[in-house]
Amino acid sequence: MNVAKALPLSLSLGLATLGAFSSSASADPQTPAGVDPALAAAQAFVTALENADIDALVATFAEDATVFLPFASDPARLAGKAQIRAAFDAFLKDVRTSGTGPPYLQLEPRDVHVQHFDGMAVVTFHLGTLATPAGDTPARFARRTAVLRQVGDTWRIVHLHASNMEPVEKPSQ
Repeated sequence: MNVAKALPLSLSLGLATLGAFSSSASADPQTPAGVDPALAAAQAFVTALENADIDALVATFAEDATVFLPFASDPARLAGKAQIRAAFDAFLKDVRTSGTGPPYLQLEPRDVHVQHFDGMAVVTFHLGTLATPAGDTPARFARRTAVLRQVGDTWRIVHLHASNMEPVEKPSQ
């Protein structure tokens, strides 16, 4: 069963596309040599999202983390792990019951970029143009930003921002 078809459009586009990277890399000090540890932390978030693992997902966030989800119906900022857990928990339960897995979701991030700033990192990416159900046009272009902070040898997400935009078609010449 296709999760995106089974869930409301805003939920499936917003939560399913929060992921940045599909990988089993870890965010701990055991990260293999040559792997950017901030990127590995973002990858751990996406792996948890794809596997619909709420505990692993929440563990990737700092205690005081904030999140903006791309829902016009709920533009509020989530603050702290309890609110983040609540926002993702119902979605991930639906994901787990909607198909076989793990992984339940398959994310394909593009144009991944990591910037480091004195114990902080900004990871940006997009997921391209997302399909929408019939009759709901135009499609949406998904952009994501994760801000991470290093605490000792561990990187945690301190802010996750998800935004969708409606691409403007260029007139043919």
